[in-house]
Amino acid sequence: MKKLYIVLVVLVLVIIVAVAYLLFFRAPQAPAGTAATGTSTGSLPSVTGTGSGSQNGNGGTATGAGALPAGGAASSTSFGTVSDEPVLDYFVDARNNATVVEPDGTIVAVSGGATSSLSSAPIQNMVGAGFSHDGTKLFVSFGNPQNPQTSIFTVATKAWAPQPLGMRSPAWSPSDSRLAYLQSNADGSATLATLDTSKPSAKPVALITLHAQDLSLNWINPNQIVLSDRPSAYEQGTALIYNLAQKTLMEPFVPAYGFEAAWSNATNTAALTFTSSAATRGGSLALSLPGLTTQQNLTIVTLPSKCAFYYETPTVPAPTIPTSTAGSTSTKGAFAAPAKAAVPQPVLVLFCGIPQDPNALTNAALPDAYEQKTLFTSDGLYEVNTQSGNITALIVPAPAVDATDLRVVGPTLFFVNRYNHKLYALSLGS
Repeated sequence: MKKLYIVLVVLVLVIIVAVAYLLFFRAPQAPAGTAATGTSTGSLPSVTGTGSGSQNGNGGTATGAGALPAGGAASSTSFGTVSDEPVLDYFVDARNNATVVEPDGTIVAVSGGATSSLSSAPIQNMVGAGFSHDGTKLFVSFGNPQNPQTSIFTVATKAWAPQPLGMRSPAWSPSDSRLAYLQSNADGSATLATLDTSKPSAKPVALITLHAQDLSLNWINPNQIVLSDRPSAYEQGTALIYNLAQKTLMEPFVPAYGFEAAWSNATNTAALTFTSSAATRGGSLALSLPGLTTQQNLTIVTLPSKCAFYYETPTVPAPTIPTSTAGSTSTKGAFAAPAKAAVPQPVLVLFCGIPQDPNALTNAALPDAYEQKTLFTSDGLYEVNTQSGNITALIVPAPAVDATDLRVVGPTLFFVNRYNHKLYALSLGS
């Protein structure tokens, strides 16, 4: 009898454990990072964030200078990783398909959540990489940073084309297949030159020779190439703008410690600049408006490398057609044509990763600590309207998001997370 009792007890315990397992451990769950449903073949991920606000502005706008509103990811917001590939540089087309250069020089395409290899051979001693304006070509630089080797990869043919040795700081034209670069000379100077990579027999075109070292290039619009000093809190730097049409060189900013800038790619040049404080700790942001003729200080605490420019066209309500007044004996004007609605003018906005703890930046030597990766931040993503000054929360994700290399493609904001080197996407649609 005692043995039978023990057997019954054991049997009951087994049944209880089995039921608990089925209820709690076998419940269906959505896989993390599942591609969004629909007819699109792009790579925008589904929701992985959490929070109480929404990306379309319901998180609120700032009520005071520099105040950051609360935000979060609502159920209608798509936010998450595009793929598990580490990113050195990337390009996203209008259909949300991505091409990625990895830190080891391998190249992959990401479409519909699926990854395919374009170039699987790793490259030793990578210096940098960049995509052409239409994503059809990309360059990789490798070897000695002072005398690098550069090769161009054509995505459609998966073919490599070696370029002349010593192309330093190459930058693509925003409108064609030309590369701008610096070529070192024997006397220590550097020549700014361009090369049309669409023509195999093309020769370099020298533009100007400068007695300067350690410059970086940014071809911001068809007629302007920016030459910037490498930023450091311990040295004064600035930016020069070379005008290809006028063949002139302009210095729009006074040299300053820690000088760093991000540029809009529109015809009317705008820049977001950072300068270090006198104590080499922290610094301040300023926005130079289109044409660089006026400047306004910003109270947000972040770096230009954590922001992207975008020209946003406001929506204008459709005009209403007036109707006749009830009981009126006159019909004059009752069916008058509606007044023409004013054409909305694009508004310059900034999308930025802004540290949730401002002291993370104000107590560091910038931008050195950030660029040398001795400093990481935990960011929220915000939209800053440069016309009204409003700051709108898009999403405040988990702490381990350090956003850099932000770009807006259609209704989507992309960025690279420095914590895991992965490409993330946030839908900006309503």
